[in-house]
Amino acid sequence: MGAGAEAVCAQVRCPVLVISGSMDVCQDPRRGPRLAELTGGRSVVIEGGGHLVQAAIRSR
Repeated sequence: MGAGAEAVCAQVRCPVLVISGSMDVCQDPRRGPRLAELTGGRSVVIEGGGHLVQAAIRSR
């Protein structure tokens, strides 16, 4: 993340939950945990999930 994005993240004052898919090919997989770190939030990785993890969840 660039310095500008990090500065914005430092201003966040609400709880943050970053949800990422382990199979996301659109975003660098290190981005979600870094965003959580910068905002003081929590990172959750959905194994087998893609870029739209909510769209990949199906009933089994």
